[in-house]
Amino acid sequence: MRIGIFGGTFDPPHSGHLEIAREAFQRASLDRMIFVPTGTPKYKTDIHSITAKEDRLQMLELLLRDESWASVSTVETDREGPTYTSDTVQEFKKIYPGDELFFIVGSDSLKYMGEWHEPELIFKNVRVIVILRDEDTWESIEEVIKTYVAAYGAEISVLYGRKYDISSTNIRERIASGEDPAALLPQRVAWYVQGRGLYTGKLSGFGSLRTDYDNNEVSQPVVCNSYLEDYIRTNFDGERLSSGIISWIRQWFDENGRDCTAVVGLSGGKDSTMVALLCKLALGQDRVFGVLMPDHSQADIEVSRAVADWLGISYCVVNIGDATDGIRSSIGKADIRTEPGGAGLNLETRVSAEDGRLISRSCFVESEQMLLNIPPRIRMATLYAIAQTMNGRVSNNCNRSENYVGYSTLYGDAAGDFSPLHNLTVTEIIKLGEYLNVPHEFIHKPPTDGLSGRTDEDSLGFTYEALDTYILTGICEDADIKERIDRRHRANLFKLRPMARFEKQEE
Repeated sequence: MRIGIFGGTFDPPHSGHLEIAREAFQRASLDRMIFVPTGTPKYKTDIHSITAKEDRLQMLELLLRDESWASVSTVETDREGPTYTSDTVQEFKKIYPGDELFFIVGSDSLKYMGEWHEPELIFKNVRVIVILRDEDTWESIEEVIKTYVAAYGAEISVLYGRKYDISSTNIRERIASGEDPAALLPQRVAWYVQGRGLYTGKLSGFGSLRTDYDNNEVSQPVVCNSYLEDYIRTNFDGERLSSGIISWIRQWFDENGRDCTAVVGLSGGKDSTMVALLCKLALGQDRVFGVLMPDHSQADIEVSRAVADWLGISYCVVNIGDATDGIRSSIGKADIRTEPGGAGLNLETRVSAEDGRLISRSCFVESEQMLLNIPPRIRMATLYAIAQTMNGRVSNNCNRSENYVGYSTLYGDAAGDFSPLHNLTVTEIIKLGEYLNVPHEFIHKPPTDGLSGRTDEDSLGFTYEALDTYILTGICEDADIKERIDRRHRANLFKLRPMARFEKQEE
């Protein structure tokens, strides 16, 4: 095989990297291209602080997710101490004995390869493909190439074509100055950079386990009233809470589905993200399966994909659009028989506006509540259908705040087999997410129902902060908001109680 090795800090990886690699792959007739992010590059440590390898690896994985011809190697990030290219090419020679190895390098770096550590070993083990950068031409690097050929017997070819002058350094500087990453990077990478606060000096936590919660760079939730702030300061214990939930999930699965898989509907919101993360920590990533369920389309579907990628879990996308349309169509075609004095149905008879002729028989009038509740019920049916293909158990992702005011759909998102967040308010979930170093945007993304186009707080008529303060402390200084919360809670009690049932009296 002809294998390309494309090394760099990739801090961040961008479209120029991808296009350079693709052009080299195609024009050199390679069979495979391997991106190799550096660990601790000796020649760059004095120039700028290299972003953590975990972040750079994750960004590369996102950049290359749809590129079957390319892959990522951790051969350098796994290595202790300074990274030397000579060590890397020798290691690849051992991994791919008998294959032809091609090292991709920019013309700017080619000029200094003779100063690299053990250049003779580099040129001995690989052929070099040079990508022209900036103002370089064949004439400007011809003498350099002749020197390497004479000194090391190097085999070097130059790739002529489009110049990709975009640089990671420039991107970092522009993001630091306040530019939107979405204008500078591919969508998935930009979203990750923004969510992590990379290159802005406002780094959010990374990883699936807590690393340094007391570090001042880890962002804290914004709490705007002293009552809630005092409650959280006094009562929140991230270590105790996370270990308690993880132990509870393990015990529940031991008793109700030993070796079963947790099936989690991933909406891209903080609740499903946290449930999936806690299940991963409790059961392992191989026992967590994500299900993405757009209704024809979903504006933030890439967020859900990003969550699954960050967690490293398997997932599928099931578009429920046909199913929701099917229910509406079937109800619209229902054979309705009404009797005088019978149930007062909300019906309409459709007639022609031109001549008054009957177009269709009486049919149900579609209410807003009906249209909003069909998709979550279809989603829950979908989750159970998928769970039964793998002997899975379906998670309930609702939280205490939503449950208190009924912001869930009975037999829709309110259903499930186990509920890790049932007794946690939104504020506590955000705090727990920050404790576990969840990327900022996964837990601070404005919550929406994904159906109406409104945020949860728009629909509720009050903020989660006000709701959580009332739930946790009993304090709500705005009488109007207090009444709205109380009214919603009273109307919701039937959802919280077991289904009403007739008890037969024994004689």
